[in-house]
Amino acid sequence: MKNEIAVYNQLLLLEINDILHQLRENVYQFDAGLELFDLVDMVRTSQLYQMNELKHKRLSFFFDGPEQAPIYQNKVAVRLLLHNISSNMVHYTIENSELEISLEMVDNVAHLTFKNVTQHHHIQTILESNTSPFIGPNATQDYSYSSGNGIYLIKDLANFLHGTCDYQIEGEHVVTRLVIPNEEKRDED
Repeated sequence: MKNEIAVYNQLLLLEINDILHQLRENVYQFDAGLELFDLVDMVRTSQLYQMNELKHKRLSFFFDGPEQAPIYQNKVAVRLLLHNISSNMVHYTIENSELEISLEMVDNVAHLTFKNVTQHHHIQTILESNTSPFIGPNATQDYSYSSGNGIYLIKDLANFLHGTCDYQIEGEHVVTRLVIPNEEKRDED
């Protein structure tokens, strides 16, 4: 178990360092940094970095989508967006439950749906965060680090990518619907 935690922590630090490096390299061109990458690979990688918590909470992860989904988009922003959504899913879901992610490309637009079960007291925070940024949630012992502003950041990143992100509550499930357009490659004139 200690080896798994060490490997997980090393992978997470590498991911964070890679994101910070890309941000530093592209700080003045952040909104123009379109590149082609595989969205399926990025979705799976975002869950890989949550592996320690997935095992700890005994969570099952299911992905439904194509084998590949090439997309032109800002890779750094998409990576940050998926990391935040995945982190929220894993941290706020209940033990011994399932995390579901589906991806469908429709008319050159990526439609991602994330679904997880959460505790009732988190549903109210999600509903408030969904409509009003910068809330101050009630701190709980298990989630005292939370600012309650993650949904606002996620929606802002989706907007930055010319997409949308909406949260809905369906029973005990939190359903996150993310739409990201496949931007056309711009000429480098």
